[in-house]
Amino acid sequence: MNKDYILNKLKFNDFSEIYHVFQPQLNPIKNSIDGAEILTRWKTKDNIFINPIEFIEIAEQNNLIWLLDLLSLQKALTFVKDNKIKISTNFSIKTLERPTLMNDLSKLLNKYDQDFSFITIEITETVSPTDILTLKKNLLELKKLGFDIFLDDFSIDFANLKALSEYPITGLKIDRSVIKILNSENGKKILYALFLFLETLNVKIVFEGIENAFEVNFLKENTNKNIFIQGFYISKPLLEKDFLTII
Repeated sequence: MNKDYILNKLKFNDFSEIYHVFQPQLNPIKNSIDGAEILTRWKTKDNIFINPIEFIEIAEQNNLIWLLDLLSLQKALTFVKDNKIKISTNFSIKTLERPTLMNDLSKLLNKYDQDFSFITIEITETVSPTDILTLKKNLLELKKLGFDIFLDDFSIDFANLKALSEYPITGLKIDRSVIKILNSENGKKILYALFLFLETLNVKIVFEGIENAFEVNFLKENTNKNIFIQGFYISKPLLEKDFLTII
């Protein structure tokens, strides 16, 4: 899709082609859908589907990603107002570094007099932080309001561990790359150690990218009750009307 087309739509706040889908999150202990992640999608009036990687990258590069993040949050707030279920929404590092973020949010949040603990803000680290102080300040303000704060795409590397030590995190979204090592005996040993590490943190956990029953059963048998599972094995992302039929 033409870059200028995407930029013009965002700059003029034309969101008419944007919609949202819900990817269900399974509580494996209760075997019930107890949450979902909201994902942004874009289909033009000519029925051309724009890859999320493409429009998100363009939005981030041009400091417009905050518009999409707030739009997604608004959808989450609207949904939770009528359906008391945990909903996750992504916030880019670029959004969280905005000095005016809390002012940008104030009108939106004032419109929804509700319990924000039903909403999870997932920090997406597709770009490196440049203003850690503002980032941490905004995260603390969001946490004070009751939002859960998750670190998205978590894996065992220095950047993730550093972020975990610096940000006011209440949960982790474990990346697919972590669970993939389950196929080897050494991989299983590493996962057992990871589970012990996660338990000491006392944070909420979502495993994403789960693709088969073997992975689901392994997680059920080896982790505590505070986990959720997300992936195509559970469900593909659904339109709101379809998601409502399974909760």
